Amino acid sequence: MPTGKWNRKLKSILVPIGPSIAYVPLSRGFWSIIDRENAEMVGQFNWTATLNGSGVPRAIGHAGKGRSYSIYLSRFLVSARNLDVDHKNGNTLDNRLSNLRPATRSQNCRNKGARKGLKGASFNKEKRKWRGSIHMNGKSIHLGTFDSEKDAHDAYCRAAERLYGEFARFH
Repeated sequence: MPTGKWNRKLKSILVPIGPSIAYVPLSRGFWSIIDRENAEMVGQFNWTATLNGSGVPRAIGHAGKGRSYSIYLSRFLVSARNLDVDHKNGNTLDNRLSNLRPATRSQNCRNKGARKGLKGASFNKEKRKWRGSIHMNGKSIHLGTFDSEKDAHDAYCRAAERLYGEFARFH
C-alpha cells in the first residue's frame, strides 16, 4: 500500500472517469468529483466526508506531522486558507475548479438555498400576507407585502440579482 506525504497509509484514492475528471472516495459512502489534473496532488492525502448541521456533506482532508490539521478539499484546491470557497452549483462535493470560486463569508452565505418554501418569502399570520425580504450587510431589508408566496419570491429574486450579482441564488 502506498504512503502519503506524511508517511500515512493511503487508501486507493482516485478513480479516473474519462479524460478530465476523477472521483475521490470519501467516508460514509460519499464521493467527491475533481479535475483529473489535480488527482496526483489530491492523492497525497486521505479524504473523509463530514456533515454540517444541515446534513450537507463536505470533503475534508487530514494532514500534518505530529500535530495534524484539517482542510476542506475546496480550500486545498483553490489555496484559499483565509477565504471561504463557494461552490457555484451548490454541490459541496463537486470540487472541479470550474465550480469553485474564492468568496468572503457573506458572499458564500448569499449562495445558500432556501430552507423551506421559496427563498425570500415568509408568511405573516397576522396580516395573512406574504412578506418579501433579503439580507445585506447583516440587516434584513423589507421588500414588500404580497398576496402570494410567488410574488414575494419574485421580489426577492429581483433584489438578489441587483445586490448579490454572481452570488445570487434563487432557489
